[in-house]
Amino acid sequence: MSTRLRKALIAAGSLLLTVGLLAACGGGEEGTALSEEGAGQGAATVNVVMVETWEKWGFTLDRTVVPAGEVTFEVTNDGKFTHELMIYPPQDMSPLLEEMVEAAWTGELPEEEAGHEDEAGHDDEADEDEAAHGDEAGHDDEADDDEAAHGDGAAHGEMIEGLVLSLEGEDELVLEPDESGSFTVNLRPGTYELGCVIVETVGSETFTHHEKGMHTTLTVE
Repeated sequence: MSTRLRKALIAAGSLLLTVGLLAACGGGEEGTALSEEGAGQGAATVNVVMVETWEKWGFTLDRTVVPAGEVTFEVTNDGKFTHELMIYPPQDMSPLLEEMVEAAWTGELPEEEAGHEDEAGHDDEADEDEAAHGDEAGHDDEADDDEAAHGDGAAHGEMIEGLVLSLEGEDELVLEPDESGSFTVNLRPGTYELGCVIVETVGSETFTHHEKGMHTTLTVE
C-alpha cells in the first residue's frame, strides 16, 4: 500500500469518528431538554400525614413549596380522630372557631348555616310531617351526635374566605382514622393554609382541631 493511500484512509477514519461523536453529544442534549419539558407538565404531589401528639396535632408535609398549577395532596390520617383537609388563604380564623364551639355547646347553628337552612325551606310543618312519617333516609340520633361532634363541613366551608375547591368541586377531604385519600386542586402563586376546623367534644372539653394545631402553611410559586 502506498504512503499516499495510507494517509487518505487515516484521514477518512478520523473524519467519521469526529462526526459520530458530535451526533452522540447532540442527541444527549436533545433528550435532556425533552425530559425536562415533560417533567414540567405533570402535577405536583404533596404527601400529607395527619398526626396527633400530646403536645400538638397537625399536618406533616413532605414539601412546603410547590409550583403553581395542579397539585395533588396524598393524605393519610394517622390519628385516632376524624380529620379534614381544607385549603384557603391565610386569615383570622378566631371568629369562626369561637362561633363553632359556641354552637356545639348550645346546639344552635352558626348564623350563615342557619340562613342556608332557611333558604332550603325548612319549617315547622316539615318537622311535623317528618315526625308523622319517619325519616326514610335513615335519620337517627347517632348521626345527630356525630354531626354535633364534628360539625358540618359544607357549612363552615362557606364561611371561610377564598376556600379552594378540588377539581371535583369538593371543599374538603374528610378522613377517618387510618384512612387515606387524595385531593387535587389548581393553585395560583401565593401562600395558603392547610387546616382542619372540625369541632370535637371529649369529656367536658369542646375544642376545634385547628386550635389544637391542625394547620400549616404551603407556598405556591
